[in-house]
Amino acid sequence: MPGEDAEILRRFCDAVVDLPERELAALYREAFACGDRLSLSLSSRGGVGAAHDPAISPVRWERLYRLHGWRSPVGEAPDFLPSVLEFTACRPVPGRLAMEAYLGRLDLLRVSLSQRQSPYADVLAAVCTALRRPPHTPRSVSTARRRRLN
Repeated sequence: MPGEDAEILRRFCDAVVDLPERELAALYREAFACGDRLSLSLSSRGGVGAAHDPAISPVRWERLYRLHGWRSPVGEAPDFLPSVLEFTACRPVPGRLAMEAYLGRLDLLRVSLSQRQSPYADVLAAVCTALRRPPHTPRSVSTARRRRLN
């Protein structure tokens, strides 16, 4: 992960690293289980941006996963953001293309979390920053590797 994204995530980690498990769980519930349309389910009608039709339904996420040899974790919706991020980390091209359709929703979630002064806003900021950056192509990755070796 490039420096800017890593720094943004480091802020989140610094904010929560010393929290006891109960406080961390309460922080998560406060951020995402408060019933006011903040959701990590990208296609959820109750999630951020709910007035818009979902770009990819949970069924289509499952098809995308299957097409690329992936399965969503048992008990989690296929459009649950942590699952989507894991898929994208392992299958960058299809994952990124699918996630780009949700950039507006992710930004709304980031803004809402920022207004609440939630440390989770930094996690969403890192995701949004990464999605705005041009994707790595095999050629750009090859060039970057050569530069690191010199």
